[in-house]
Amino acid sequence: MSSKTFFSAKEIELLRERAKPEFIHPGEYSGGWSKSKYEPMKVLEAFPSLSIKSGFVLRAYQFVEGGNGNGVVWAMPEDCSFPEPNECDKLKDTFLECPRPEGAIDVMDVISGDGSELSYISASIFCREISELGAYWHGSSWSSHTIIDEDTKTEEFDFEKIKDWEWLEEKPVNFGPSVKKSEDKTFVVFYTHSGLMPGGLYKHIDIYDNNSYRPKLNSERIAKGGNQYLY
Repeated sequence: MSSKTFFSAKEIELLRERAKPEFIHPGEYSGGWSKSKYEPMKVLEAFPSLSIKSGFVLRAYQFVEGGNGNGVVWAMPEDCSFPEPNECDKLKDTFLECPRPEGAIDVMDVISGDGSELSYISASIFCREISELGAYWHGSSWSSHTIIDEDTKTEEFDFEKIKDWEWLEEKPVNFGPSVKKSEDKTFVVFYTHSGLMPGGLYKHIDIYDNNSYRPKLNSERIAKGGNQYLY
């Protein structure tokens, strides 16, 4: 029988802090799409149990309009050129029609790990951090979330006060981030708080097939309460 490995919210939040790049003001970009000034490989370096497959590198584009921004990160063969966004095909069925250079593939298709439980929860956090690289103001979502457990107490969230919240499903017994391995799957479960409307507590269940670090992401709001805001 497989067992769960638990982590503290504090140690997972520390990984997130290490992964945050130095802030670049959106005013440093021209409007529309351009090459990103962020270095996505440095985000990956913040997760020691993860690595990128040989021969690949991560590269990013940035979209800015006013004070709002979004980014897109691609995995590319190291020997491929990194063209300007106006030289790339545009993904017509995506938000803001992001540029996709020739040879680019999804980031998580080239991510490997050391097989540890930490590597899987690291992959769950990394994929969210890298998907929001370069997000500003209205472009931000995941950055509003704080990973929680029973010891969490911040300016925005106090675990002791959730007893008065409205639960949309049964209250969990244990809020600690966890990893559980079975014969053919690995399950990562963690909880977050976000005050960004619709705010509340969220449950995240990510499922990995064996020998893969590309998760199937599942997130749902399980309780509502506390202060809420809009960007």
